[in-house]
Amino acid sequence: MLAVCGYIYIPGLDGPLLLDDYPQLSPLMDAHTDGWHSLVGNHLFSNSGHFGRPVSMASFIYNAAVHGSDTWYWKATNVLVHLVNGLLVFFLAKALVQASNGLMSSTRAGWWAVLLAGLWLLHPLHISTVLYTVQRMAQLSSLFIFAGLLSYSVGRQQQIGATGKGWGYIAAAFLVLFPLAVLSKENGLLFPLFVMLIEVLVFRLAGSPAVRRILVRLLYLTVLVPAVLALVYLVMRFDSLMSGEYLLREFTLTERVLTQPRILFLYLYQVFVPLAGNMGFYHDDVAVSRGLLEPVTTLFSLVALAGLLYVAWWSRRKQPLVSLGILVFFAAHLLESTIFPLELMFEHRNYFAIFGVALALVGVLVAMPVRPRVITVTGSVLAVILVFQTGVRASIWGSYDSLVRHMYETHPDSKRVATIVANAYADAGQYPQALEVLSRHDDAGFRINRLHVACLENQRLGDEALRRETELLQGLIASHAMTGLIKIANLGLDEKCSFSGGLYLDLLDKALSLPMRGDRAMKLLMYRAHFQHRENDLEGALLSLEESYKRQPGTPMPLFLATEWLLDERQVERAREQFQRAMRVAEGSHNDYSSLSEPIKQRFSGLVD
Repeated sequence: MLAVCGYIYIPGLDGPLLLDDYPQLSPLMDAHTDGWHSLVGNHLFSNSGHFGRPVSMASFIYNAAVHGSDTWYWKATNVLVHLVNGLLVFFLAKALVQASNGLMSSTRAGWWAVLLAGLWLLHPLHISTVLYTVQRMAQLSSLFIFAGLLSYSVGRQQQIGATGKGWGYIAAAFLVLFPLAVLSKENGLLFPLFVMLIEVLVFRLAGSPAVRRILVRLLYLTVLVPAVLALVYLVMRFDSLMSGEYLLREFTLTERVLTQPRILFLYLYQVFVPLAGNMGFYHDDVAVSRGLLEPVTTLFSLVALAGLLYVAWWSRRKQPLVSLGILVFFAAHLLESTIFPLELMFEHRNYFAIFGVALALVGVLVAMPVRPRVITVTGSVLAVILVFQTGVRASIWGSYDSLVRHMYETHPDSKRVATIVANAYADAGQYPQALEVLSRHDDAGFRINRLHVACLENQRLGDEALRRETELLQGLIASHAMTGLIKIANLGLDEKCSFSGGLYLDLLDKALSLPMRGDRAMKLLMYRAHFQHRENDLEGALLSLEESYKRQPGTPMPLFLATEWLLDERQVERAREQFQRAMRVAEGSHNDYSSLSEPIKQRFSGLVD
C-alpha cells in the first residue's frame, strides 16, 4: 500500500503552488542560493501561528537549500512524510486494536491495522493536504502526534505487562514528540487530549495503584489545567481575540458556530463517499447558517452530532474503538472548526481526523461476527476504489489548468474560483468568456474584476466607471475584490491601461475606509502611495507609506520605498532617517531584505563620493 500510494501521487507532483504557499515559501525559494546559515537565520520561524512553526520551516529550508525552487521535490517530500505517517498509523492502529481486545492475537490485530492504515493512507481527501505544499505543517504535526500516541501506547502496554516499565516511552511522548508536534503546527496542542481519550477508553488506567496515581496526575497536568487556563484566558481576552477578527469575516461568531456542524457532516460525507467530484480546494461557496432553520440542515446537523456523541458514550465499554474513533474525529476539529475566526472550511483540517473515522469503522467491524474472507474482499474493493479516486484526483492536481477547471466544475458558486477562472480567460485575451463568468455575481469584487477585464481589453477606463464603483463600493473588502483592485493598479502603473490617477485614488480611499484585513490594507496603502507619487504628491505618498508601515510594523518595505523617493528628491537627511528605521526593522525580522537594502546603501555611498 505504501508503494502504491507513492506511485499514484507522482502525477500530482508537477502541480502549482497555491494560496498560502506564496507568502510562506516564496521567500525561501527566492533566497535558496544564500546558503544554510542565511536560510536558517532568516527563515526558521514563520509568521503563521503563535510558535513560529520552526520544525516545519526547517524542513522547507532543507528543500530550499537542496532543491532550490523546483517544487516537484518540495511536493515529493510531502508525499514521503505522508508515507511515514501511514506506517505510524499502522503501528498505532495495531497497538490500539490489540489493547482494546486482549484476547486477539498479534497477527489478527495486525491485519485489522492493515485495513485501517489502508483506509487512511489511500483516501483521496488527503490530496488537498499532501499536494498543498505549505500543509506539510499539518502533516508534520500529525506525524509527531501519531508517533507520540504510539510511544505512549507502547509504554502503557509495557506497564500493564510488567509493572514499573514503560515510563521512558511515555516520557518521550510528552517531552520530545509533543513539543515537536506543537512546533510543527499548533494543532499539536491537542496531543494530551488524544492521550486522555486513549487512556480512558482503551487502557482504562490499568496497572498498579502507583502507576494509576501518576497517570491521573499526568492527565490533570496536561489536559485539565491547560484547558482551564485557556478558558480563563479566552474569557478575559474574548473581545480582543474574537470581535476584531470577526469584523473582517463575512459571518459572525454565532453564524460560524452554527455553520460548523453542517461542515463537519460535509467532511464525513467526503470521507464516506470519496469521489473526486465531491471534493475541491476552495469552499467559500458553503452557505452560512443564519439560524437553526436557515438552512434547516443546521438543526438536523446539530441533532445528528448529538446522536454521534451518544453513540460514542453508549459504545465506550463494549466497543471502545468506536467510541474512541468518534471522539478523536471531533477532538481533531476543536481548534479549527469551533469558535476561532478562521475560514469556514478547508479539507486539510481532516488530515488527522480521518484516522478517527477509520478507527471507528474498524471498531464496528471488529465487533461484528464477520468471516475473514468477507473482510478481505471488502477491504480489497475499498482499496481499489480509493486508489482509483486518489489517482484521478492526483492527476487533476498535476497542473494549474486542470485544477482550476475542476474547481470551477465542482464549485461554480465559489467567488475565489470564479475570479481565478475569469482572470485566466482575461489573460488569454478571451474577454467575453471572462465577463460571462464575472456576470454571475454582482458584489463589489466582481464589479471591480469586470473593470479589470475592461482595462485589459480597451487599454483604458472611463472616468464614469471609476466614479460609479467608488459610489457603490461598500461592505467588507474580500479577497477577490482585493485581487481586482491590485490588478487594475498594476496595469495603470505599468502604463498598460490609461485611467485617471485621481479617480483611482478616490476608489482606493473608499476601499481603505471599509473593513479589511491588515495585510490587505498595507498593500492598498502601498499602491495609494505609488499613485500619489505619480501625481507628484510626495508628502501624501510618504504619509501613505507611513500608514502602510503602521499596519504591518514588522515589514520594512514601505520605509525602504520612502527612502528611495526621498533620495530621488535629494532630501538626504530625511532619507537617512527612514533608512535607519527600515534597517532596524529588517535586522529584527526573520526575512532577508538585503535585496532592498544593498542598492540603497550604494546610493548613499555614491552621494558621499
